[in-house]
Amino acid sequence: MARVLYMQATETIDYLYFQCPYSAYLWELSRLKLGLTTATGSLIEEATLISNKFKQKCNTTTLAKVVFSAVIWHIWREKNARIFQHENEHKILVFKEIYPSSDATLCMKGKKRIGT
Repeated sequence: MARVLYMQATETIDYLYFQCPYSAYLWELSRLKLGLTTATGSLIEEATLISNKFKQKCNTTTLAKVVFSAVIWHIWREKNARIFQHENEHKILVFKEIYPSSDATLCMKGKKRIGT
């Protein structure tokens, strides 16, 4: 598969979702907001890190899982927008969408809103 986010050679799942500069930026900001500092560069390692860090059943754990899913989804959406609609959205704008979409997911699950 061609590298869509940076239009280079081939990409792997780990490259697309964690290692390309676009994705790495989204993860860096999301990690900072969750209090995580370690960058793994791998889907399995990132999921394991979040599972190990947030083991308790509480709002913070739910938030971390929702944010993890939201970042993956927004990267996937951006890739598809570039392939099928020939549209690009700046990574800062994408990051600004992650927490409102996470907040909406938390509300649907009956959890407290982010920041309350």
